Amino acid sequence: MRIRAFGSATFLMLTAILAIGPLARLDRRFLPLLYNRRHFGVLTFCIAVTHFWFMIDWYLAQDALPSLGTELTTWMDYGKFIGFPFKVLGIAGIARAAGDGGDQS
Repeated sequence: MRIRAFGSATFLMLTAILAIGPLARLDRRFLPLLYNRRHFGVLTFCIAVTHFWFMIDWYLAQDALPSLGTELTTWMDYGKFIGFPFKVLGIAGIARAAGDGGDQS
């Protein structure tokens, strides 16, 4: 239950963070939120790490950590949309963002 709650909270917080920029350009009332967007992003990161921690804890409690490795390394079918390894590409994107300090330039 906590895993879903933290995952959903992270997704909603990230959606709000990404919406603040365009909303500030459309309406001046959102400009004060622009200053606090970075702080809200840090809080979102903390909630995402909590979600990740609960996921790893669940896999450890179920003694399913080896199956997590199997899930990330098998069924690599890049030719079909169904079965496409989005998890591997997501992990690669996170690793790339961590490697360059998050700069997107």
